[in-house]
Order: sequence, then C-alpha cells, then structure tokens
Amino acid sequence: MDEMALTAFSSHASLRVRSRRHLGNPLAWPDPPAAGAITPFPRTLIAALLIGLTALSLLYGVLSESFVEGDDITHYLYARYAPAHPHYFLDVWGRPLVTGLYALPAQYNPEMARALTSLVAALGAWLAWRTSRSLALSLAPLGLVLTFTTPRFFQLSFSLLTEPLFAVLLTGAILAYMRGHRLVSAAIVSLSPLARPEGFFVGVLWGLLFLFAPQDGAGRGEFRKVLRHRLLPIVILPLGTLAWNAVGFATDGDPLWLVHHWPSNWVPEPVYGSGSWTHFLSLMPGFVTYYFFAFFLLGFFDLLRRGQWLVPLVCAYMVALHTVLWGFGLFGSAGYSRYLVSVAPAFAICTTAGFSRVFDWIRHRWPRPGWAIGVVSALAVALLVTVWPHVTPCRKAVDFALIDPAAKWVQEQLRARPGTRVAAAHTYLYFAADIDSWYQGLPFTEQELRKAPVGTLAFWETAFAEGFSRITPEDLCEWGYERIDKKGICDWDACLGRVGLRETGTSGSTPFDWEMYEKRR
Repeated sequence: MDEMALTAFSSHASLRVRSRRHLGNPLAWPDPPAAGAITPFPRTLIAALLIGLTALSLLYGVLSESFVEGDDITHYLYARYAPAHPHYFLDVWGRPLVTGLYALPAQYNPEMARALTSLVAALGAWLAWRTSRSLALSLAPLGLVLTFTTPRFFQLSFSLLTEPLFAVLLTGAILAYMRGHRLVSAAIVSLSPLARPEGFFVGVLWGLLFLFAPQDGAGRGEFRKVLRHRLLPIVILPLGTLAWNAVGFATDGDPLWLVHHWPSNWVPEPVYGSGSWTHFLSLMPGFVTYYFFAFFLLGFFDLLRRGQWLVPLVCAYMVALHTVLWGFGLFGSAGYSRYLVSVAPAFAICTTAGFSRVFDWIRHRWPRPGWAIGVVSALAVALLVTVWPHVTPCRKAVDFALIDPAAKWVQEQLRARPGTRVAAAHTYLYFAADIDSWYQGLPFTEQELRKAPVGTLAFWETAFAEGFSRITPEDLCEWGYERIDKKGICDWDACLGRVGLRETGTSGSTPFDWEMYEKRR
C-alpha cells in the first residue's frame, strides 16, 4: 500500500473511531470543527454585540424608576445591611452568593447593584456563545444575542433577582462538562444551591451524569481514571452546601444549621397552592419568542440527532422540574415565569442550533462568502426591533407610589422618636423609609405584633399584610393597636389621582390600600 493510500485509510479509520465514540457517548464534547468548517467571526463583531447589549441593559437599569418586583427589594435590603448584620450572608432565603455579590454595590444605591447584574447577564450571554462555538454551530454568536434578547432575561438583567446569576452557574457547568473539565463542572454545580434552590436538583442531575454517562478515557478497570472522572466529581458536588452549613455551625453551634434555618414555606406541600401541569410548557413559545420557537424545536432535536444531548437534557430537565414543583405546589413554588430565566442561555443555544441547521442547508446549496456574518447581523437587528418594544425600564408600581407618603411620614416619626419599631409585610416601606429591618423592623406576624412594645408602628396593607400574612385590621385592634387617621399622613385622594395616570398594575389582585397603626396598650 503506497503512502497516499495508507494516509487515506488511516484518516478514514480515525473518522470511524471518532464517529463510533460519539454514538456511544452522546454527552461527549464534539471534536473541534475542522478549519474552514464554520465561518470565523471577527472578534470585533462579538465584542460589539456584547458591549452593545450590555450597554442597553445598563441604560435600562439607570432609567428604571423602581424595582422589578417585591423579591427584588428584599434582596437589595439583605445586601445593603449584610455588612452590619453578617448573618445575612448566610440567610437561606437571601442566598449567600447573591447577598455576597451585591453587598458592596448595595452600599451606594440600587442603580449600582443593577449595573452589576447587567455584567452578570453579559457573562451568561458570553458563556452561551462559547458553548455554541464548542458545539461547532455555524452561527455561534447568535447564542449571545438570543440570550440577551430573551425578553424575561433582559428584564431581569437590571434587577437583583437570583435567576441571572444561577443562569451563569448553570451555563458554566454545561460548558465545563462538555470540554471534559469534570472537576470544574462539579465545583460550579456545588455552588449553585448558594444561588437558587434549584441548585440542589441540578446537583442530582450532575451526580447521575457522573455515575452513568459514558466518560471518555474512563475505561473499566482503570481505577485512577474512574476516580477522577466519576468519584471525585461526585464527592465535590455537595461541598458547597456542606461549607455553607459548616459556617452556620460555627456561628451558633448547630450541626444541622441549614436544616433548622430552612424557610418554613419551602416545604413539600402546596403553601402557595398549585397550578396546571401545562403551565411552563405553555410559557415556552413566548419565552423564546414566538417568532423563533420553531427554530428552538429544530435545534433541540438536531442536537439530539447529532449526539450532543447535554444542552437539550438540561432544558427538558429544568422545565420538567418546575412543572412538577408547580403541579404539586412543592417547596414554595409560585409558578413564576422568571424561573425559566435560569435556563435562558440553554434555550438560546438550542435556538442557535436551529438557525445554524437551516443556514448550513442553505449555504451548502448556495455558497456565498460572508453569509454567516450578514445573517447574524440581520437577526440581531430583527431581534432588537421585535423584542425591545415588549421590554421597558421599570416604572414605579402603583403600590410603591402609594406607599411613598407613608414612608416619608414614618421617617419623620423615627427622627422624632428614635428607637421606635416598625412592622411591615411590604418590604418597599423599609426601602423607601431607609429602615434597617433587623434593628428597627419587626416581622409582620401575630406573635411579633402581640409582644411588640407600646409605640410600635404597624403598616397594614392589602397586598401582603392581608393577602399573605392573613392579618386584618380587626386583628390589630384586638392586639392593642389603634388606627392613625390617614389624613394626618397624606392627601389620599391626591395620591390616588397621581397614580391613576400611570399605566401599571398593582402587586395584588385587589385595589391597593393601606393603613397605619400604633400600639397603645
């Protein structure tokens, strides 16, 4: 056999070995694409897309009058007062990674904290591009664009909610796993429970992958390779949670600190009710934008056909997880659409795979130089035109605007009577009145309101005090509180007139109202 024939035979045999390996290992990272197999995109284009979209997020954060929703405020308050009360860094609801990340910018103002989220979101979009590139998708930069232009993802990119940070961790873990960095992937997943509760379930999925998924180079009988590729990653997975519990144990000596500090409403029972089993499935077309849902489905199944199962598996697993949690009403699930923001980069990668599949088919039949760059640029512009009208800077909600006069009055009372305690279920009052809820605030519960000292101010409103805490004005009167005439606090009719001109909704399903009470006996 001459040298040329031998070379051709060797190449063909090598190709067959690689093909068989990937057929046997659907989760393996694909071989690097051959030179010229996909169009190289100039770094300036990638940088322009990333910087431009991040700048838009920063601009929306500056233009926003208020927070995206109530949980947004609570995370800001945790971060702002955590340096004064270090136990906030460990708080289960606040989440250690989230509180620690925002502790510094929250000392200045909400705008600084929102700016940090814009950078976090940019990192998530960048990781989506890198993952698309690792999958050898011909339109890989679309992963970046589609992530940032997902309407809900973009809206949360100028909030302090936990989903964007969790999306970064999840996408980073996917990319590390695909590249064969099992230990790095396991370390990232071990940190995910410190950002969102779903991290525990992601840890279960990764544990199953390490146990049962075929691993390149981890042959049977090769103990060292099995140890490195399977056993060590599994050992790493719970380390983040164990370290969290260990720090809690060091603070108060409770060896089960995390269990005993777990929120009472995060339990396997329907605290907030339950919903339809098709709820999250019905959100999918709108979440990835209706215009491109067909491309998402095409990319989802095309990645499966190619043997690259990890990204579609994560998408299906997370949607199924939230479907089950909301269907049974488990662990405090409220069925919010923002839960899917954590998977937005993975959705974007599947959609990118769909566009790339169609583009490859067209390019194969009508090859033209520079098509890929033109297609990505055109789709980026199309996304801006079609998606951006649906996303606006946050305007101050009606309940926030109506609480402002009460917050101003509370501030005056605190200056006149230092040491007065304030009980409120609506966290916006604490933010607007600049109240340290640990020192001056009180939980709006029957137990705390009953034993509160004389002179305590109780802010009752229809959204959370009545709607969530189930406390009525009659209850407050029974516990020794007297209502303060609202006329001495603000011109209520004028307040209603001002907010009536705003095209926003209230936090609750009933018209918003509030009353101020003071404990007299």
